[in-house]
Amino acid sequence: MTLKKLFESVFSDSPGSSGSTGSPGSIGPSGSSGSTGSSGFSGSTGSSGSSGSTGSSGSIGSSPLSSIINSI
Repeated sequence: MTLKKLFESVFSDSPGSSGSTGSPGSIGPSGSSGSTGSSGFSGSTGSSGSSGSTGSSGSIGSSPLSSIINSI
């Protein structure tokens, strides 16, 4: 009988396993929402700086050729 009481006392402690409910802390992964920081890719819009390639309009500098032709 004492053994049964021991088992009962042990099993009655098993409800303490409810402490496993602490696993809700896994909700922390919701912090992965910080991945929304990837919106920083919008910084790739900085590639619009390639519009600086419009500097190729400097090829207009070839206009001196027209001045040479005009001088002729």
